[in-house]
Amino acid sequence: TDIIPGEFEGGHRIWQGSIDLVRFIEEMDVPVDSSTTVMELGCGHGLPGCMMLRKGATVYFQDLNEDSLSKATLPTIVVNCGVEAVSRCTLLCGDWSHVAEKLDGVCIDYILASDTIYTPETIRSFVSLVNQLITEKTVVWIASQKYYFGLGGGTQALMDIIKEMKLPLEVTIVKTVGLESVKRDVLCLKKVDSIE
Repeated sequence: TDIIPGEFEGGHRIWQGSIDLVRFIEEMDVPVDSSTTVMELGCGHGLPGCMMLRKGATVYFQDLNEDSLSKATLPTIVVNCGVEAVSRCTLLCGDWSHVAEKLDGVCIDYILASDTIYTPETIRSFVSLVNQLITEKTVVWIASQKYYFGLGGGTQALMDIIKEMKLPLEVTIVKTVGLESVKRDVLCLKKVDSIE
């Protein structure tokens, strides 16, 4: 099985959202250089983070499982970016409730995530962490299905939970792709001054 809640969240599989996010970053020609710091949450293979690493950024790759980081993320980094790029990476293992303390004040320019908001529980954990990490300058991009059938997550659930939790985060749908039956979004989250 791809997902065992709280134990294994699918890190060995390349999810469609990661491909959508890589394509979006490529299309946007995101300005990245050696001073750019990126965090990929729930990275699995880490394809979006690798894209930013290839552009010169320092990248923090986070996943729930050490196994995913060692058997999926690290080999993907080496194959796509070269062994020398590993020096600009940090691999963080653990759930989202402990990520902020591991960063010890690191200022993040971009937060990336793909197919991480598939249940209300993962959305709450995700937005709680994003709210801790985000600054006025941070851009958060999430690739997600509009709705995860049978799981309750997706774009609208994210918007509803942010509102319910009264977090100062604004969600914008920047791109929609996919078939009529399974639409997928690329979302942008930004910090706002006040909650409406």
